[in-house]
This record gives sequence, C-alpha cells and structure tokens, in this order.
Amino acid sequence: MKDIIFRVDAYADIGTGHFMRCLSLADAYKERGQGQVFFITHCSSCQLIKKMEERTFGFYLLNSPSSASESLNVVKSVVDKAKEPWVLLDGMQFDDKYQLSIIDTGCELLVIDDMAALNHYYAHIVLNQNLHASGLRYNCEPFTELLIGTDYVLLRREFRRWPIIIKEIRKKAQNILVSLGGADVQNYSAKVLLALGGIKEVEIILVVGASNPNIEYLQKIAARNVKVVHNVQNMSELMAWADVAIASGGTTVWELAFMGVPAVIGRIAPIEDYLICGLNKIGLYADIGWYGTVDLNKLKEVVLSLLADMGLRVKMSKQARQLVKGNGAELVLNAMENYKKTDV
Repeated sequence: MKDIIFRVDAYADIGTGHFMRCLSLADAYKERGQGQVFFITHCSSCQLIKKMEERTFGFYLLNSPSSASESLNVVKSVVDKAKEPWVLLDGMQFDDKYQLSIIDTGCELLVIDDMAALNHYYAHIVLNQNLHASGLRYNCEPFTELLIGTDYVLLRREFRRWPIIIKEIRKKAQNILVSLGGADVQNYSAKVLLALGGIKEVEIILVVGASNPNIEYLQKIAARNVKVVHNVQNMSELMAWADVAIASGGTTVWELAFMGVPAVIGRIAPIEDYLICGLNKIGLYADIGWYGTVDLNKLKEVVLSLLADMGLRVKMSKQARQLVKGNGAELVLNAMENYKKTDV
C-alpha cells in the first residue's frame, strides 16, 4: 500500500486551517490501514505537534516556512524512502516550479488549492473543497484530475464520527458559539466579545485556538455569561449545543454546515473572501464583512436578528446541512487510490 507525505505549515501568520484539513485526510487514511503517513512542516504549535505524536505519524520540523530548497530536499529524502508515495501540498507558497520539482521525483502529487492563482498546475490531482471552486479555471496538465466543490470537504474525524441527525432549531435561541480560527493574531475575538457584551439572557462559549496568543486577555475581559475554552477536543459537541455561531471564513464554516448550525460569518484573511463570496451566491449565512472594519453595533444587530428569527435559522440549518455530507475524505482517498498513473 502507498504512503502519503504531507507538506503543510502552521504558524501565526497563516493559521492552522491548512494543517488541520491535512490532518483530517491523514486520519482517514490511517483508519484504512493501507500505508504510512509523514508530515513535513514548519509548525509553531506545540498542540499540533502533539497531535502528530499521538497518532504516531512520522514528521520533520522545518526551520523556516520560506526556504523552498530546504523543504524540497527534505521532501525528496522522504520520497526516496517511502513506498509508492503520494505527496500532498497545501499552502500558497507551493508554486508551479515547486510542483514540477516534486513530480520529477516520480511520485504522485495532490495539491490542495483554494484560489487557482498559479500560472500552471502539474499535480495529478487538484482539490478545492469550496463553493467558489466551480467558477475558477485551473491551467493544468491533461492528466490532472480536478476534485471540485463541497462534496470533498475534509472534516476532522470527530465530525466524521458524529451521528447523522437533524439539528434542533429552538424557538428561543440563547446559546452562542464564537470561533475565529486557531490563531486570531489580530484578536478579533475581543472585538466580538465587546459587541456581544450588552446582550442579555444568552450563554456564550468562545473557542480559543491552540495558537492564539491572547488567551489571558480574553479570559480577563469575558463577561459572566461568557466561557472561554482553549484547544478544545469536543468541537462537534459545542456546535451541537449552539443555537447560533459567529465564525471566520475558514474551515470552521464547513464544520458548522455539516452540523447544521446557523451562523454569522466574517473575513479575517483575503483567502476567506473567496469562501464567503461562494456562500453569498447561494444565500447561506449572514455576512458581516471584514472583522477588521466591522462596526460593533452592526455585528450586535445582525446577531440579535438571527437569534430572534427562527424561520431564518431553520432555513440556514437545512441549506447548510445539504452542502456537506461528511464523506469528503473518503472520496478524496478513493480518487487517489483509483488514479491511474499510466494515463499520464
């Protein structure tokens, strides 16, 4: 059986989303018991390193995310020792030249790419799990297979194992879940807490990611009805608890969709604009723009409106649940397993 080598980074400037979706695919592959998993990464999160250790995945920690030569040398070294490997790249730094260098090793290559911004793609498979993917054009090789759309969303294993049930939409909505990614370096979580500060008769759980540097400050400013939780292991349970979520436009959006949670979504990074624009085209979720410039009163008004409108929450929940079926990792692994290199 073939091995999979993941080349992906996780640090403050880019967050943890790229790494987490790779980890989701790695978990699904390990469950099949078919081959070995190896990560090559510049990772500043001790918690993510611990996750690799707990899963007994092989890994190599790079000194810098920007040294393409160091990265390529390590990848080639691991490829030489692996069994018929697939190399998987996830990150905007892996340009067409980098892809071609990987292809030249003789291995098979899968690239996760959200924006189709490169001049050319040499990968055997390109994956874009977002709604906007169908409107992008990938300039790629004749042998490249495109996996496009939310059928291929890579959910974490706790969500893949969650029982398929219909979300209960309560008439009186009072549970609010806030999650703005694994790092939130700009501390927009504090801005959200300020906006929600005057809302009475609600319970708020703020999820603070493993790489967030503002934990102590957030705990200090949290009101009595706010619980700040750090590096949670039960995100699916928290989403099941929530009547409404406030989130950024990263991979959390697809977890919320799978769980059928009505949500208010905003942008932190430019790449999230692509995802949220895709949601806007189908009228899903409440878009409050950029967290960096959003007016606190507007954010509060949008949240209050969603809490009060049971009909809209029911509509959101049903529409969201239809988007993400939960078997995306299996579909991707099947595509990798069935890919015929002789077709190249």
